Amino acid sequence: MADQIIRWPEMIAYSIGGVDCARTKLPWPHDPHALVIVTAFPFGVVVAELRETHTFANLADLAVWRHMSYVTDRPRIEALLRSVWPSISSSPEYVLGTWWLAQSPWNDRDLDTAVRIMSTPSALLRRQGEPTIEQLRAGAEIAERTAWQTGFEAGNGLVEFGVPGVSVGYASWSGVAYAPVAADRALQPDELGDFETLCQALWSWCHNINATVEAGEDPPVDPTYGWRWLRGVGSRITRPRPTETRQVRAMRDAVIDTSELRTMLPTAIDLLRDAAPTRIL
Repeated sequence: MADQIIRWPEMIAYSIGGVDCARTKLPWPHDPHALVIVTAFPFGVVVAELRETHTFANLADLAVWRHMSYVTDRPRIEALLRSVWPSISSSPEYVLGTWWLAQSPWNDRDLDTAVRIMSTPSALLRRQGEPTIEQLRAGAEIAERTAWQTGFEAGNGLVEFGVPGVSVGYASWSGVAYAPVAADRALQPDELGDFETLCQALWSWCHNINATVEAGEDPPVDPTYGWRWLRGVGSRITRPRPTETRQVRAMRDAVIDTSELRTMLPTAIDLLRDAAPTRIL
């Protein structure tokens, strides 16, 4: 299916981290100011990125909106993709949130706390029972006030990648949050968005390989995108480059580590190598 999407006339050839792909932009029917960026990778993964701009009253408001949007926007994304490519047979596997804090009332330590919370906003929400939206919001506001008073610790799963005086950035399993402080020296939205797209595509592919093996089957081996190709991609995204800036390297490491790609890639490489046909010399 990814090959059909790549050949769609509106797709434009693109490349992320040396990995070829194709990309197009679709209007979002539910918000004229938002759009959906669809990136198709020839190894069989399609990533849809919904870009929206919102203003929130507080972090509790953000956390509740995020919780509700994941429920409503996932089927909406699927419906949009199927309206363009009716032959799509699978549904979106998961949703990851990436936040770009353009404006806020915070600075210094408060800004750091806010971005930490934004990277894992579900920490403000109650997880037991079936609360109404009003109950969810009330509980989140109490949790937010507590976080401002006593601090916010998200555990060892939170990785910082900001640069003092330039930006504040945190990544976790739940999502990524970034606040530029010096806009002319900070990362640009496409730098973070593109690398996140590539990592999510590789994560999905590695996950599919593992799921196939766990089902007692050999993963399909396409010589073009076999274990040698994956080994090369893994090296390119994990190995430091001499011309990379500190903040780009920090961002890449944070995203890779919190997505667990650093362990998933070697496992997938081994599984593909085991399934590859034996070459007779």
